[in-house]
Amino acid sequence: LKPANYFKDLQISDQTLVTVTPVSHNSLHVYKVTCLAIGDTKITLTVGNKPSSTLARPVKVSSTMNIICSKPHTITLLPSIPGPTDTTLPPCPIQARQGRQAAQAYLDL
Repeated sequence: LKPANYFKDLQISDQTLVTVTPVSHNSLHVYKVTCLAIGDTKITLTVGNKPSSTLARPVKVSSTMNIICSKPHTITLLPSIPGPTDTTLPPCPIQARQGRQAAQAYLDL
Protein backbone atom coordinates (compact mmCIF):
# COMPACT_ATOMS: atom_id res chain seq x y z
CA LEU A 1 0.00 0.00 0.00
CA LYS A 2 1.30 3.39 -0.99
CA PRO A 3 0.58 6.29 1.36
CA ALA A 4 0.02 8.54 -1.67
CA ASN A 5 -3.05 6.46 -2.61
CA TYR A 6 -4.70 7.00 0.79
CA PHE A 7 -7.42 9.65 1.00
CA LYS A 8 -9.78 11.25 3.51
CA ASP A 9 -12.74 13.44 2.67
CA LEU A 10 -14.92 15.46 5.05
CA GLN A 11 -18.33 16.64 3.86
CA ILE A 12 -20.48 19.13 5.80
CA SER A 13 -24.19 19.30 4.96
CA ASP A 14 -24.64 22.95 5.99
CA GLN A 15 -21.39 24.94 6.13
CA THR A 16 -23.18 28.02 7.47
CA LEU A 17 -23.84 26.24 10.79
CA VAL A 18 -20.40 24.86 11.71
CA THR A 19 -16.70 25.18 11.08
CA VAL A 20 -14.49 22.10 11.21
CA THR A 21 -10.79 22.29 12.03
CA PRO A 22 -8.44 19.28 11.94
CA VAL A 23 -6.59 18.52 15.18
CA SER A 24 -3.16 16.91 14.89
CA HIS A 25 -3.02 13.26 15.96
CA ASN A 26 -0.63 10.54 14.78
CA SER A 27 -3.13 7.63 14.51
CA LEU A 28 -6.70 9.02 14.57
CA HIS A 29 -8.79 11.45 12.54
CA VAL A 30 -9.62 14.19 15.04
CA TYR A 31 -11.61 17.34 14.24
CA LYS A 32 -12.81 20.30 16.29
CA VAL A 33 -16.38 21.31 15.38
CA THR A 34 -17.53 24.82 16.30
CA CYS A 35 -21.17 25.90 16.01
CA LEU A 36 -21.75 29.24 14.29
CA ALA A 37 -25.55 29.30 14.51
CA ILE A 38 -28.46 27.32 15.91
CA GLY A 39 -29.56 24.33 13.83
CA ASP A 40 -28.81 20.74 12.81
CA THR A 41 -26.34 19.46 10.23
CA LYS A 42 -24.47 16.29 9.33
CA ILE A 43 -20.76 15.68 8.90
CA THR A 44 -19.54 12.69 6.88
CA LEU A 45 -15.94 11.48 7.03
CA THR A 46 -14.85 9.08 4.30
CA VAL A 47 -11.44 7.37 4.36
CA GLY A 48 -10.00 4.82 1.98
CA ASN A 49 -7.50 3.98 -0.73
CA LYS A 50 -7.44 4.76 -4.45
CA PRO A 51 -6.92 1.96 -6.99
CA SER A 52 -3.28 1.21 -7.82
CA SER A 53 -1.16 -1.53 -9.37
CA THR A 54 -0.78 -3.17 -5.95
CA LEU A 55 -4.40 -2.62 -4.86
CA ALA A 56 -6.89 -3.52 -7.55
CA ARG A 57 -9.99 -3.41 -5.33
CA PRO A 58 -9.60 -0.60 -2.80
CA VAL A 59 -11.94 -0.09 0.13
CA LYS A 60 -13.47 3.08 1.51
CA VAL A 61 -15.43 3.56 4.74
CA SER A 62 -17.76 6.40 5.72
CA SER A 63 -19.08 7.57 9.06
CA THR A 64 -21.81 10.20 9.46
CA MET A 65 -22.34 12.23 12.62
CA ASN A 66 -25.34 14.41 13.45
CA ILE A 67 -24.32 17.80 14.85
CA ILE A 68 -26.95 19.67 16.86
CA CYS A 69 -26.16 23.31 17.63
CA SER A 70 -28.44 24.84 20.26
CA LYS A 71 -28.43 27.30 23.11
CA PRO A 72 -27.12 25.78 26.34
CA HIS A 73 -29.62 25.25 29.15
CA THR A 74 -27.12 26.48 31.74
CA ILE A 75 -23.53 27.68 31.82
CA THR A 76 -21.23 27.17 34.80
CA LEU A 77 -18.03 29.15 35.18
CA LEU A 78 -15.33 27.88 37.51
CA PRO A 79 -12.23 29.98 38.11
CA SER A 80 -8.86 28.35 37.65
CA ILE A 81 -6.68 30.43 39.94
CA PRO A 82 -3.34 28.97 40.95
CA GLY A 83 -2.15 29.60 44.48
CA PRO A 84 1.26 31.05 45.24
CA THR A 85 4.15 28.68 44.64
CA ASP A 86 6.62 30.53 46.84
CA THR A 87 6.64 28.67 50.18
CA THR A 88 8.24 31.65 51.96
CA LEU A 89 5.06 33.71 51.51
CA PRO A 90 2.28 33.55 54.11
CA PRO A 91 -0.95 31.84 52.97
CA CYS A 92 -3.44 34.03 51.14
CA PRO A 93 -6.37 35.06 53.39
CA ILE A 94 -8.91 34.42 50.61
CA GLN A 95 -8.45 31.24 48.66
CA ALA A 96 -10.40 30.39 45.48
CA ARG A 97 -11.30 27.07 47.10
CA GLN A 98 -13.41 28.91 49.70
CA GLY A 99 -16.04 29.72 47.08
CA ARG A 100 -15.31 33.44 46.98
CA GLN A 101 -13.09 35.31 44.61
CA ALA A 102 -12.26 38.99 44.32
CA ALA A 103 -12.62 40.34 40.76
CA GLN A 104 -12.64 43.71 39.04
CA ALA A 105 -16.03 44.52 37.46
CA TYR A 106 -14.40 46.07 34.38
CA LEU A 107 -11.88 43.24 33.69
CA ASP A 108 -12.43 39.83 32.13
CA LEU A 109 -12.25 36.83 34.43
